Amino acid sequence: MEYYLDKFCGCGCGESIEEKAYHKYQVIPVFVHGHNRRTKPTIKIPDIYPLCKCGCGERIEAQLHHNSYKIPEYIHGHNNRGKHFSTEHKEKISKANLGKYHPPLSAKARAKIGVASKARVRKPHSEEAKAKMSAALKGRKHGPCSEETKAKIGAAQKGPKNHQWLGGLSNEPYPFDFDKNLKESIRERDNHTCQLCEKHQTELGRKLSVHHIDYDKENIDPDNLLSLCPKCHSKTNFNRKFWIEFFTKHEEVELWLQPTR
Repeated sequence: MEYYLDKFCGCGCGESIEEKAYHKYQVIPVFVHGHNRRTKPTIKIPDIYPLCKCGCGERIEAQLHHNSYKIPEYIHGHNNRGKHFSTEHKEKISKANLGKYHPPLSAKARAKIGVASKARVRKPHSEEAKAKMSAALKGRKHGPCSEETKAKIGAAQKGPKNHQWLGGLSNEPYPFDFDKNLKESIRERDNHTCQLCEKHQTELGRKLSVHHIDYDKENIDPDNLLSLCPKCHSKTNFNRKFWIEFFTKHEEVELWLQPTR
């Protein structure tokens, strides 16, 4: 390799720029390859970092990258504190999330979060922050909601306003033949045991619910019905596609395990 004797890297490292054949057709580079970012200007680091602009009273922590980048105005995660979305923006978020299923975290993920939260060092609030929080909470009522508030919350989550709204399917009547006798026959067929958690009816102190596998109230074929405890039955109101596939496979496995005559 040959180097220019009179051309040194512009970053100040003292290395000569390597001579290339294509330099006769182009401008000779100012930097050695990869050294063009070494001259990035640094900012002046203060001895005492400023307070977070959200008003929490906490100081911004010093980070290594602050030597090359701008010191942030907020502590990480504090930039949206005190901001409120407009009614129009809230409606857009509601429409975007309508009908979406948010699966619960797995046991492994919950365990990771638990370990991380225990290892996290939580800083105590400063006296200034405590005084601000105390002033903000003065005059507020704490405790159980009043009947009027409960009624307002119920009205706000009723009908099409609810994120689980499916067009009023739950208000459709059951067929006449879906009576006590049919339900009891399904419970007897399932040995009065929940087909998910396997709890017996006597442990619950009440009768098991009869669930439609395909969620069609008109389909009262015994193969489309099974017994569930109230807790498991409430689970099936979410992520219906999953439960249809789950119970369909469950029925197929049971048929396969039945002894042949």
